[in-house]
Amino acid sequence: MDENGSFEIFLSETQTLRIPPVIGGTYEFVRCIGNGSNSAVILVRHKSENLFYAVKIVTRNLLIEENLMNRFEQEIRIMQHLHHPNIITLKEIVYETENIYIVMDYCENGELFSYIIDQSEVTEIEAKKIFRQIIEAVKYIHDRSIAHRDIKPENILLDRELNAKLCDFGLCHVTSPTRELLTPCGSPFYAPPEIVKNLKYDGKKADIWSLGIVLFTMVTGALPWTEIDPPERLYDQIQRAEIKVPFNFSLDLRKLILSMTDKDPTKRPNCDQILYGPWLFNKEHHTVNFCQSQINFKNNLNTRVNSSKSQPTEILITSFKTKVSGRSRRGRKNTDISVSPMTPYSTNGWHQRVRVRGTNEGQTCEQPPSIETLKRIVPSSGRKAKR
Repeated sequence: MDENGSFEIFLSETQTLRIPPVIGGTYEFVRCIGNGSNSAVILVRHKSENLFYAVKIVTRNLLIEENLMNRFEQEIRIMQHLHHPNIITLKEIVYETENIYIVMDYCENGELFSYIIDQSEVTEIEAKKIFRQIIEAVKYIHDRSIAHRDIKPENILLDRELNAKLCDFGLCHVTSPTRELLTPCGSPFYAPPEIVKNLKYDGKKADIWSLGIVLFTMVTGALPWTEIDPPERLYDQIQRAEIKVPFNFSLDLRKLILSMTDKDPTKRPNCDQILYGPWLFNKEHHTVNFCQSQINFKNNLNTRVNSSKSQPTEILITSFKTKVSGRSRRGRKNTDISVSPMTPYSTNGWHQRVRVRGTNEGQTCEQPPSIETLKRIVPSSGRKAKR
């Protein structure tokens, strides 16, 4: 805490965020949740409501310097018009001289990414509940001609009751039936073949592919790609849509995943067809253990961590070919935060140790352990999951 009573969060050697003990006269600083090279997320308490919220902090100067103001304003405009129980709620925006504070729902259970890792096993009935809510959220935005373009477990939060909340709309785009999109977006691990090939694409159909990969990851605990290093092997698998769903899952689930990840975008189902399809309506379910990869996890972890990056795919492809680095995250306490303003947990990088002066919990705000401890979300070995 400095002489003015403000808290300091060190983002880098040259970037420091100064946060007043009370934001906008209403929100009391509690602790740091996470940070990145250009922004941070904190937990606050509403003084009169006595409720907790997540607040994302971005600096005005950084938005201008990085030419991100247009993206920021677009995301704000879209989020202000989205009202759905399975989409993160934007409560308020507080503008101050140096910083902009985006007040949102606080999701106690963090990211779906973290939930998948923490569970020793998952059942189809559990997956159905969460996935139905995710599809409901995506249907809501698709019905309003909005494509998310960055759907992945890191951008789906879970509240106290494990209800899913779609977040991070920094790459979303208003779509048109007569106009295809050009900009490759999102993580290559969840990107469809048409984006990896740098072709024009239908944003909604691209979202459906990403949802199919998310569903596969939920029920297996693994990515469907058997090889992710070198990157060219990964891209080749994606382009050929080489996805093998273990046979011990229900037939309806297997068919759904394969239909959502069809190489031909026109053959992928829409959200209504998924919601009213046999898997989400079928009450039968199976207990499914996580697939355990036979691939050495440590050899691949540096490549795996880049799935969190919400940059255009063409940029990611270049970065994969030059240098891959990073550290892990677990959603419950957040990670390296991107400039994308709307999500309390979604990030553009990985955990750092966050030095916070004057917190209620001591001298430092520790981030979760490194990815060496995350032993389940790994490239699939292509073998059947054990019962």
